[in-house]
Amino acid sequence: MPDKDEQIIILDDFEKSLKEAGIEVIIPDQDDDNPQIGIGAVGYTPRKTAPSYTNPYYLKEGRGGYNRCILITGNSCLPNCVGYAHGRALEIGGSTGNAKLPTCNAEDWFAVAKANGLKTGSKPKRGATIVWRSGNFWNGYDGCGHVGTVEEVYADGSILVSQSNYGGTRFFLTTHKPPYDIFGQHFVGFIYNPYLTTEDAAPAPKKKKTDQILTVGSKVTSWGFYVQDLRRRNGQWEMFNSWVGGWIPCAHVHEVDKNDGKMDNILHIGSGVAFDDTLTVSKIDVKNNRAYLKELGYWVYSRCLNEVEEGR
Repeated sequence: MPDKDEQIIILDDFEKSLKEAGIEVIIPDQDDDNPQIGIGAVGYTPRKTAPSYTNPYYLKEGRGGYNRCILITGNSCLPNCVGYAHGRALEIGGSTGNAKLPTCNAEDWFAVAKANGLKTGSKPKRGATIVWRSGNFWNGYDGCGHVGTVEEVYADGSILVSQSNYGGTRFFLTTHKPPYDIFGQHFVGFIYNPYLTTEDAAPAPKKKKTDQILTVGSKVTSWGFYVQDLRRRNGQWEMFNSWVGGWIPCAHVHEVDKNDGKMDNILHIGSGVAFDDTLTVSKIDVKNNRAYLKELGYWVYSRCLNEVEEGR
């Protein structure tokens, strides 16, 4: 293991993209541990320094540690976002293992945690795991997503996230503002730490449950999707995406993922976009798995929608 003075920290493409998007990336010393074991019982202490190379929560199970994620280097599960988030969740509770904690690709953590009975939600809480996705769920070929741990929640809703990155930096910190999307990654939700019982870790109160089963009156937002083609028709520009269901007016979407180096809302083939605002489902086509969006006036496949409030 090199001395701290001998370490050279190089930003990888993911970390560079965060900086380009205006997100501050803080990289502390990589072996300057401030032990924070068993803190779940006595109150939350944020981690703002890197875990030591011998910290058992980040070492592989069976190799001197408790972490069940994939082995990366030596006996460690770092650098890797899932290895870090898994270890940090255990570290917060002073636990040597929890079968409910995910070990899969990052973007699928939210679904797995929910299926395992862990509490999830959309409101940030200290100690929670934040989940981002890259493309479609359960499809590592279009990206595996990213996870990190919420260390601080500020009055304006912004959050301080500790994390690691596969093939990149072992430990770093970033700050994110709502709605928490980052370049190439779309916010999915928070997994609340099972070891924290204080209000800091409690899920947000539910105004109305959402089961992702669309009905008439459901309020929805869209997942991100990409511009596959462009055309000008009847005096307006339209974009095509087969996942959404065909041609839609460009005026109804906004850019969320640049492909030309600029987030200028000027669309190109390959631009990542999403529908504007929250929309209302006014008709359902069960046979073809489509929903009619009242504000937009056309049908889209329900797979591109995220229910935020149930209908009748």
